Amino acid sequence: MRIENWEQVSHLFDQAMEKPEDERAGYVQSEASSPELAEQVLRLISAAERETGFLATGESGQVVDRVILEPGTRLGNWKIESPLGAGGMGEVYLVTRADGLYDQVAALKLIASYDANAWERFSRERQVLASLEDPGIGRLIDGGVAEDGRPFLVMEHVDGQPIDAFVTDKKLSTSQKLKLFLHVCDAVSHAHGRLVLHRDIKPANILVTGDGIPRLIDFGVASLLDGDDEDLKAPMTLRYAAPEQLSGDPASVATDVFGLGATLHELLTSAPPTRKGRSLLVETGGMTASLAAILSTALADAPNARYSSVGAFAADIRAYLDDRPVAAMPGGAGYELGLFLKRNTIAASAVIAVFLALGAGLAGTLWQAEQTREERDLAIRERERLRTMQQATFVMFSEASDGADTTTRELVTRSAEQVLADFQNDPAEAAPVLHMYGELFYLMNDYQAAEPLLRAVADNDTGEVETAISALARHDLAVVLFRMGDVDTARDYLAQAEAMWTEDPVQFRYQILDGYLLESQLLAHDGEMAEAEAVLANALPERLAVSGRDSMDTAILYNNLGAARMRIGDLPGAIEASENARDVFASVERLESPDGLNTMNNLATLYHVTGDLEAAETAYSETLRLRQNLFGGSVATAVLMSNYAKLKLQKGDAEGALDLFDVAIPMADEYGGASGPASLAARFGKAEALILTARLEEADILLEESSGLLAEGGLTGSVY
Repeated sequence: MRIENWEQVSHLFDQAMEKPEDERAGYVQSEASSPELAEQVLRLISAAERETGFLATGESGQVVDRVILEPGTRLGNWKIESPLGAGGMGEVYLVTRADGLYDQVAALKLIASYDANAWERFSRERQVLASLEDPGIGRLIDGGVAEDGRPFLVMEHVDGQPIDAFVTDKKLSTSQKLKLFLHVCDAVSHAHGRLVLHRDIKPANILVTGDGIPRLIDFGVASLLDGDDEDLKAPMTLRYAAPEQLSGDPASVATDVFGLGATLHELLTSAPPTRKGRSLLVETGGMTASLAAILSTALADAPNARYSSVGAFAADIRAYLDDRPVAAMPGGAGYELGLFLKRNTIAASAVIAVFLALGAGLAGTLWQAEQTREERDLAIRERERLRTMQQATFVMFSEASDGADTTTRELVTRSAEQVLADFQNDPAEAAPVLHMYGELFYLMNDYQAAEPLLRAVADNDTGEVETAISALARHDLAVVLFRMGDVDTARDYLAQAEAMWTEDPVQFRYQILDGYLLESQLLAHDGEMAEAEAVLANALPERLAVSGRDSMDTAILYNNLGAARMRIGDLPGAIEASENARDVFASVERLESPDGLNTMNNLATLYHVTGDLEAAETAYSETLRLRQNLFGGSVATAVLMSNYAKLKLQKGDAEGALDLFDVAIPMADEYGGASGPASLAARFGKAEALILTARLEEADILLEESSGLLAEGGLTGSVY
């Protein structure tokens, strides 16, 4: 029977369960609006009262005049030694084998009430249940029928403590709890591999023995008590029951996944899950995002939204323990990279982040998208020419911003200030120039200087500024504000730009495509990683149609698509997109550009994360060459060297690693300070390389020096 009118059933069930047990049936009969509703609620109550735990103590209305069997009583080949407990579903006894074949102690469960058809089915399946040979499963040994017609099960006697009490008494840490729980998952996976479901997984059915081994008991009991097609007759424990069990839908592997998730919830939070209707309220306060995602996935309402198997559930827990990405976690900015660095003990604060090329730029103000093929090609060539000019300007002014040519920097600043002061006198003429200066300051990463210039153009409401420039200024201001952390205002300006562009989608189709890059990053910032990736993936065919494959715009989109896929854990897809970006940058001779560097950096990280060490080394080497050519020394260059050196250590090239660390350390000291995370990461890395080359005295000196710098910098935790 399947429950359709769940809200009515749930409400009446909750009210009935608050009544004394012997009053529940009468209450339901009097309050139910129909006989069908009463029947559904009563069956749910019956299932809830018939928990399968060995030591259940609650009395069921079905067992009124129970007589506890005396020691010495024979049931089949077994002799009663003493009662272990009694509950609504029957009694449990400690028994010994009485047929003289060999000595054996076991636990015998005498069923109080049962479904005759279920017993026949159980008898057929008994050999399968008996074949569950796993150290984490209390094995079914025998079964039969007592003289009074009641069936009994004989199971391996497990002398242990319920797992929830065990973890509390032992004061286990989160990682210790998870490792213990993995043994339970392995046992359930073993049973599922033999097509056996448990259907009532809960802490009381998991006993931890004196040597710390968890044993899952009562496999097959739910199957025995269940009718052929009456899932609501099966025993369940409400706090751990899956929604489909409460609705009367068939049980599946996902049902046991839910029971395991509910059990893990109690182990981690020290409290049983709270039920709200068919769902459980998942309490994840104090957990890491990854662990919370694992628990939420296991406890999803819909079976198909949970882990596809207990093995997949366990795999995510193992990934969490190993600081690897978990499948339940959609990722976040730097999620994959952050876990990789943590796994390799490099400071997360001293890494090269996943760079996102924002595209658009100065060239976008100077042309429109013509409709004929010839005009389109001419426009593309003009866009590429202007990108070349932009690149040259970027290099010149980035040098100026580093102090190489302060006169040039001061000249740009004074000129921009003069144009801004005169802007209101002639907005139409001044807007393109003011926007250009805003772009230049943005390219120099001087967002504070860029913001007022771009805002002046974007906020001008005189109607004198050309629509194309006004819209692009809004877009570029949104980019700058996003980089400055003002996400909400950035989102508003992007929406304004997109609204202006969509007034003429043919004329502004290039700009609309450029806007998708920032739109994707805003979605990623909001945690909507899948949506962020979808925006870029959906834009790719249009970008290829508009710009062709061999264009900077296409390369930039491929690069950002690779980064988006990295965030959602699609590493093969991320590699494919990033390799496309690299190839296109190379084909248009822009690999030695900031955008090309971003792609090479991402590829080096991706290859390293996925274990392709040869490809990672090639990418690190090329990325380092590009970065040194474009920027020279910097903290980012020093960190890149440290990561490259770490790769060499993984490959067994300690001497090669030392060469890189010897350059990285003074560079990190110069640009980030000797007590900064980049320098400390390089120093600890060099110490490891020294140890591997048996230069222990040098390693001791360096470690002592690094420890002092660590304290001086006020850093805590691992930086390498």
